[in-house]
Amino acid sequence: MGEKKIHKLLPQKPVSFQIAGIVSQEKIFILSNEFRRLTDLKLDQLISIKIPKNEVMQMFNSYSSLPDESGKVISLISNRCSDGILMESFKNIDYFLTWSSETPITADLLLVKKIKESKLILGISILTLNSSKENKSFLEIINLFRH
Repeated sequence: MGEKKIHKLLPQKPVSFQIAGIVSQEKIFILSNEFRRLTDLKLDQLISIKIPKNEVMQMFNSYSSLPDESGKVISLISNRCSDGILMESFKNIDYFLTWSSETPITADLLLVKKIKESKLILGISILTLNSSKENKSFLEIINLFRH
């Protein structure tokens, strides 16, 4: 018999994050372009988040910025796909805008104010996560953008 190998997962660095919920009937790529026009926010990386739910692989579209000099990453994540909803507790939200960093972070309220001026946005507000399950779910998703 061969020698038994043990692989240990490296602990992930703690990530600080903030989330805004967005209500809009536009497609995610249109919102990404609108955010660039309004704020110079460049959400260039298209990432499909794959999550298995009820034996179905659900794919949620998202756009992300590259990390800036401080390590901050901003992401726009769809809450809907053809097979379901990413976060059931926020089913009235169409998109999530997240700010994440390995250092303490706060949401960019000036950015939120500029986005709110768009005619494509029906509503945007900073979200408060009420449970550790929601917090853990968002943390797992945000870590996908940081690697």
